[in-house]
Amino acid sequence: MSGKRQMILQDDLWRLMVRLSLPGIVGMLVIAVNSFVDALYVGRFVGAEALAGVSMTIPLTVLNTALLNLVAAGANSLLSRSIGSEDTATQDSVFAHILLLCIAVSVLLMVPGIFFAEEVIGITGATGRVLHHGVEYYTISQAGCFFSIFGLVSSGLIRAEGQIKRAMFISISGVLINVLLNPVFIVWLKMGVQGSAWATVLSMFFYCLLTTRYFQSGKSVVKIRLGLQIWKKQIFRDILAVGVSAMLMQLSSFIRQLFLFKAVTRYGTDTQVALFSAVYRLFTFSVIPVFGILQSLQPVVGINYGAGQQKRSRAAVAVFLTGCIVLMLVIALPSFIFPREVLSLLVPGITLNAGGLFYFRMVLIILLMAPVSSVSIVYLQATGNATWSAWLAGGRELVLFLPLVLLLPQLYGHAGVYYTLVIENFLYMLIVLMVLRYYMKNMPVLDGSSNSFTLSFRFFHLFNRKAGK
Repeated sequence: MSGKRQMILQDDLWRLMVRLSLPGIVGMLVIAVNSFVDALYVGRFVGAEALAGVSMTIPLTVLNTALLNLVAAGANSLLSRSIGSEDTATQDSVFAHILLLCIAVSVLLMVPGIFFAEEVIGITGATGRVLHHGVEYYTISQAGCFFSIFGLVSSGLIRAEGQIKRAMFISISGVLINVLLNPVFIVWLKMGVQGSAWATVLSMFFYCLLTTRYFQSGKSVVKIRLGLQIWKKQIFRDILAVGVSAMLMQLSSFIRQLFLFKAVTRYGTDTQVALFSAVYRLFTFSVIPVFGILQSLQPVVGINYGAGQQKRSRAAVAVFLTGCIVLMLVIALPSFIFPREVLSLLVPGITLNAGGLFYFRMVLIILLMAPVSSVSIVYLQATGNATWSAWLAGGRELVLFLPLVLLLPQLYGHAGVYYTLVIENFLYMLIVLMVLRYYMKNMPVLDGSSNSFTLSFRFFHLFNRKAGK
């Protein structure tokens, strides 16, 4: 691990970004593909009602992801900083803490999933056979949710070490197992929806084995040590404090989608609803590669910050932000030039007037703004700043999004939904930049360098290859 640590502490930041981001992007795309595997097999081999039942469980998984992020984000930040500061005591005990937290989170999810599945699925409005299939899938998946939560949290620890490529290969292995097991259980064993759920649970069980095997290999700084003497309140407190912001961001994403689609449904025609759905799907898929870069940024910032190289951790923000924006430009450019052709892939036969083209391009502009906020939040989390990251994550929806999404559609109809997205993202970007600038100027200085840092992101400085050295 010392070689990886030295690479993150000393290598050129531009080269480091490329080296770490490529496997991170591939890993995120693989995870995105995995989400379609169950639906693909169920819809093809079981039927439309079964597919609808499985789809009804998707909104409920938001809580799973939120609690997963509660543990993962905090643990990743703590481990990266401990690697930088060479705090072996924290490295030796982090596994025991995440294991206990994953067990606690899993129990919270398993109880309603096993004993009240019908009532929980019923909240979505499902009835009849759709409800029946949804309950079948949800019960089994929640009964085995520990493997998903622990596996993904463990994978996050591997990425926090800077082992992005290894985490990518483990993710690919888990997806391949799920792809292979689904037809076995659904088609050969004729287990229907339950078979798909069992395939997912077993694939995540193997996923856990792979991550645990890595921790046992001696190549990881994380040690599998259990016992009452290992557990410390401060470590639990550090993990949960930082993790709260990641959990709030996930929950707020669900609220955001709910209000956006309610607004466009209320004020738009069927065609306008279809257009917005296509645009929103394209937007959410386009930002997936950015998450791969953000996964790479987290250990770079955390390890350098823990090692007292604050100046280099700040320089990493500028470098990785530039990479995110360039990547978003490459992704958005075809859609900006050929909007009709791109949208027709999602909604065949859709008709776009001048207004529709304008709204679509407005959303594409958000792709260039979103990385600024995301990179800033990752920096705050990676350096252990729990207070600001939590306030920003929670306050965004209450202070900016909800007032705008309730007001602008009333004034401008369905166009107000697009105005909401652009204005809210722009204002949030400005607020985050101000917070980040304040934090960087006033954070404790660990390496003796100047703590002043003007966050103007002057891009001609970013191309100086000596940045961060």
